[in-house]
Amino acid sequence: FMARCSGSYCNPSTIWEAEVGGPLELRSLRPSQVTLWDWLQRKNKKIAKAIAKAVYDFDSAIVLVGLSNSLLISEAKAIGLKTASEVFADRRYEDNGQLVSRKEPDAVITDTDEALKQVLKMVTENKVISRNGKEIDLETDTICVHGDGKHALEFVEQIRKKLTKEGIDIQSL
Repeated sequence: FMARCSGSYCNPSTIWEAEVGGPLELRSLRPSQVTLWDWLQRKNKKIAKAIAKAVYDFDSAIVLVGLSNSLLISEAKAIGLKTASEVFADRRYEDNGQLVSRKEPDAVITDTDEALKQVLKMVTENKVISRNGKEIDLETDTICVHGDGKHALEFVEQIRKKLTKEGIDIQSL
């Protein structure tokens, strides 16, 4: 059993996993969408460290999910917290590794084949190609597909099918 709340759909965004018939146990945590903005995860080390420490102090066994290559991930690793670097199947990246702003017309990937190609590169090579063609290193532990996207369900189905076909084992955090 796994349920995930994200962004405006549920706050705080938390991943809950439980064995069927067993008690719910918080195993991983992804800060709410507001905290994913670049000003926090990429630019504000003090806040990133505070979030990581709060999670560690609450339960050091929790996996903290954050943007790949972000301060949140590096600060969590620095204090010994388990992390999962999140990448996006349906978003384009800037040359500096940040997500293209959703205010930009080409920020969201709507083509299934393009999303599959991007995911496969991220998962197999830990790299992504920016919207300007630059290859960027990107640690990949978990993949996000925005549920509000027109092709979200198709993306998830096709990503799972493609990764399985490539012999890539899909596991829960």
